[in-house]
Amino acid sequence: MRYDVTIMGEPGDLLRRAFSDVTVRRAPGVTVLSADLDQAALHGLLGRVADLGIELVGVRRVAGAT
Repeated sequence: MRYDVTIMGEPGDLLRRAFSDVTVRRAPGVTVLSADLDQAALHGLLGRVADLGIELVGVRRVAGAT
């Protein structure tokens, strides 16, 4: 499944390095991390967000993605 994980803040070099295994997109005031993930990988990604102390805005499964 493809997921979009939205976090607070603009993506800087540190954030891009921390999430180099996913697509990082900027939106006004937030960053969207996108990747094809199974449940374990999704939880791992969310764990990295939490470990870095980044505020989670939302998680969305992308319709039509496999």
